[in-house]
Amino acid sequence: MSRRTKHRSSGLRSDAPSASKQKSKRKRGGPDILTGIPLNEDELVHEVTVTRRNKRIHTTSKPVCIPLPSTPQLVDVVPDPLERDDDVYSDTEGAVLLPATRNHERKGPSRSVSTQIEEWSKYRDEFTDELARHEGLMGLPDPPPCELCLEPNAIYRCLDCFFRRMLCQRCTTTTHQSDPLHNIQKWTGEFFTRITLHDLGATYQLGHRPGETCAMPSAAMDLTLFDVSGVKTVCICYCYCGEPGRQRPPRVQLLRMRWFPATLKQPGTAFTFRLLDFLHKLQTRSKINLYDVYATLISIHNASGLSPPIYRYNDLAFASRVWVDLRRVRRGGGAHIDGRFNALAPGSLAIDCPACPHPGKNLVTNSVDHWINTLYLSMDANFKLKQKERGFSDPPLSNGLAYMISDAVLKTHLAECASKGLTSEINTCGSTFHAVNQAHTKFSQGYSATGVGAVDCARHGFKRPNGVVDLQKGERYTNMDFALLSTLLPSLDDGISRVLVSYDIGCQWVKNLQSRVSNYSVSASLDLSSLCYWRVVVPKFHLSGHGESCQVTYNLNYTKGAGRMDGERIEGGWSLSGNLAIWSRENGPNARRAILDDHWGSVNWQKLLGLRAFLMKSLRRSIRWSKTQRAFASAISAKHPASVLQQWTKMRKDFDTDSSKPNPYVEPRDHVTLGKLKQVLAAEEAAQLSQGQKPPHDVTPSGFLRMAIDIEERQRRLRHKDRTKVKAADQVFEIARTRNLLTQTIRQYYDCRKVYIPGLTPTDCSEDNDKLDSQPEVLKLWVPSQLPDESRSAWCLPGIPDLELRFRYAQADDSLVDLRRHIRLLQLARDQNAKHTKSTSATTRSQGILDGFRGKIRRLANQYRNARQALLALDPVQTLAPNWGQYFQPLDEQHLRAPMRDEAQPSEGRTEYAWIWIAPRPPPLPSTLTDSQDFDRVQWAKCQARAERYEEEVQLTVEEMGRTLRYFEWKRDWWISLISQCSISNSRPDVQDGLCAYACRQSNLYDELITLFVAHWRPYLSAHSLGVSWLGNHLSRADPTPIRSPRRHRKAENRSTAVAANVPTPPKLSANPESLMDAPLDSGSDNDSEGDGGGADAEEDDYVENEDMFADD
Repeated sequence: MSRRTKHRSSGLRSDAPSASKQKSKRKRGGPDILTGIPLNEDELVHEVTVTRRNKRIHTTSKPVCIPLPSTPQLVDVVPDPLERDDDVYSDTEGAVLLPATRNHERKGPSRSVSTQIEEWSKYRDEFTDELARHEGLMGLPDPPPCELCLEPNAIYRCLDCFFRRMLCQRCTTTTHQSDPLHNIQKWTGEFFTRITLHDLGATYQLGHRPGETCAMPSAAMDLTLFDVSGVKTVCICYCYCGEPGRQRPPRVQLLRMRWFPATLKQPGTAFTFRLLDFLHKLQTRSKINLYDVYATLISIHNASGLSPPIYRYNDLAFASRVWVDLRRVRRGGGAHIDGRFNALAPGSLAIDCPACPHPGKNLVTNSVDHWINTLYLSMDANFKLKQKERGFSDPPLSNGLAYMISDAVLKTHLAECASKGLTSEINTCGSTFHAVNQAHTKFSQGYSATGVGAVDCARHGFKRPNGVVDLQKGERYTNMDFALLSTLLPSLDDGISRVLVSYDIGCQWVKNLQSRVSNYSVSASLDLSSLCYWRVVVPKFHLSGHGESCQVTYNLNYTKGAGRMDGERIEGGWSLSGNLAIWSRENGPNARRAILDDHWGSVNWQKLLGLRAFLMKSLRRSIRWSKTQRAFASAISAKHPASVLQQWTKMRKDFDTDSSKPNPYVEPRDHVTLGKLKQVLAAEEAAQLSQGQKPPHDVTPSGFLRMAIDIEERQRRLRHKDRTKVKAADQVFEIARTRNLLTQTIRQYYDCRKVYIPGLTPTDCSEDNDKLDSQPEVLKLWVPSQLPDESRSAWCLPGIPDLELRFRYAQADDSLVDLRRHIRLLQLARDQNAKHTKSTSATTRSQGILDGFRGKIRRLANQYRNARQALLALDPVQTLAPNWGQYFQPLDEQHLRAPMRDEAQPSEGRTEYAWIWIAPRPPPLPSTLTDSQDFDRVQWAKCQARAERYEEEVQLTVEEMGRTLRYFEWKRDWWISLISQCSISNSRPDVQDGLCAYACRQSNLYDELITLFVAHWRPYLSAHSLGVSWLGNHLSRADPTPIRSPRRHRKAENRSTAVAANVPTPPKLSANPESLMDAPLDSGSDNDSEGDGGGADAEEDDYVENEDMFADD
């Protein structure tokens, strides 16, 4: 991103730098720091243009008439928002940056660590000497005098003070009256050793401001204080001034010092707010466990273990958990409302997705039923976030108020389902995702929860309020239903009327959903059919693992209004939760819920900030590809007459209205398999016999070729059995018996071959006779495809090569179908083995099963390769079926893998499948082809759908940008409205002031977010005339003029021109959502995954500063 910032220098300078230094300084983009020498009344203002991606900074100096200040001033540096204590979410507090206040840009090009180390190695000795210098008196006499009172024998210094002066004991305690946590060292005459202010007799009075005297101090007592700088012992006195009963308790006095007490009555241990805040940020970012942090704090001042050990781990665990809960409640406005904590509604502490539709918050009036305001949800389960059964329950804090559903509410629901017999599910799909089959077989012994089921925002990956539920045995419908209903019902009550749900087993889950919903007391009155729109789909990545019927009915590419959503963002969200598995398994049930709620709140806040770049990137990509796909679709439409296009368009509209109607995206189903071909050939031979045409042999021509194909399969099986070097006696006997049977069949085949391939003389296959009895599995059968090209027609009877060609065509198709099915089964067996196989004996048995699958896959692969080789020999110019080579491609070992994402791939959207998973089924043979236009229709429909999906995505993204800004405005005003409730929730003036200030700070934060997002989006939206309905409300927010890279701009234009060359110009996209309402918004290509190709995603835009913060894409 490019941005302009202005740095104003002061009017004085100490000495004038040379011209070369000034030039060098301007190249680095840094402001001139001018002090000492008077300038003219015109002050230099440096305008800095920063291009962050390629690290170029251009500086121009402009004279501006500004009166000279009367006194010297320091450089006017705007406070960095990163230094603020923005209590939005603790791990990203103050992460909001305004364009005009960002003063920490990198100067010059970035360098690698290796380069920096190589340069530093030249100064190793210098650094070593400087570090050694700090161990001594740094050139002062021994002992040095006090640098304040000049008393001799000043043997103390503070490591945290800026100047680290050598002071006497009295000056040391006096200068640290407000700094009890500073680290003090004492000079022994030979070296410095650690000493504390407590050892020097420093005592700190609580309850009074500096300089005040306490009339009734308590006796001095030691307080163990934990801070980010280590563990300290501080001597304190509590204040007991005031009337009896009105005195502030010790815990309150500690809290007012920003020290969190470990106990409530007479605390002897406390933790600084700074430590608890740092601990919260550290854990949400790094997922480090609490004990490692505690051990680190202990070792800061006791790394050698010479001091007595201190054990306060339980106190730190208590303080950190309570601290997180207090911050979460405060961020949710719980401290401002009347009734405080008890008045909070379930899910009210969750961070909502601002881009999703929220009636009354970010939707335009009377637009709830519009297709563009569909609520997109995604469901899935995670079996890593288990919970051990420990037989106890820790006290809950904010249970059910954020993302996880309250345990008591869930148990009541499950008990109700058990009493009604709603806990059994049956898998009726050909899917390889057996979540339903495993609902009663998942390993659950010793666990109170085997995982969690969740409902996310499908387009942006936000965890939904009250959208996470514990699972007891697998992915049961009763649990997943309750998660969906708990988060969906409040939205329906608010006015949402259009819902699309993505679920990897949605084809099974949705079948009896309405009957189950009617049996739940929480949703007994809910009728899903009464909604304006209700649709269940299967995520794109999971769809390839389903049966063919599911790939048609539940395909996002065939779903009207789905845009380019893939439904897989929830899967990427689980990767951010993986490091919490140990925490989830070992903590108590309510502590576990608090940890998970806090983690998902942190992730949601990061994604909220990432919407700025994510939506911009999505919009740029969608606009680019919508133009390209629309141009392709228009070019294909131009090749067909209007009457045919009208018929196809009607077919698409009918399918959109009723999915039971003929699917325009499915190729003809009459594929010629081996079984069907045998029936067709048998009928043809019967017709020939009825006409008096007898075959030249008792075995018909089709029977002869069926015999050859059967022998080839038996040869492959025998070769596989004979691979083992060491065989048992029964194996040797079985192989010998199989070999004898095969020899007999081959002799029968030889008799038929003499009739149907008479030109093949015994001398041509003389070597076969030597191996017929000993190794029949390696014999060459000399079918027509194995004969020389120049001799095939002369040696064979007429029609025999063509007949084999039809057999090989069907055999190749059958081989691919069986190959895909066995690869899926192998992947499923591997997953089952990894999850459920524990003992050595079970592992051995499972390996035998896996080896069986691998052997079958190898045989099918060889069968396909043989069939394809025969096709190439018999039909090298591909005249049997139009371009059959695109359906039967070369098969390598790398293609024999399941349709799963490679972990090495950086993005789910860039997953590449092997061709066997994306190649279409081959068309029927010419003799059975009834309508060749069907295949043109499929390609036309898919091209139209691709263009419409991208056009929908453009409209959705622009609308989501507007909804995001409207949500921020609503949130800003909501915080302002809480100010009037502060006097109701608390009558103390000092607390009211704090609550009002907090609400104002939160309101200001969302106002700054609006400014930041508008400054990022407005230039591109204005250039494309998008978002005109809401963008005009923010014209005064920021400077809309970006500085773009001409090179990158030309690159984008050239690429767009090259792609759309020689095709009709696409129509201009409309920013009005209504413009697509009359257009058929249906499907996309089966092969069109969310990754838009390397060409699209490789081109980054200059408006996006950072990669989007969604980790699944």
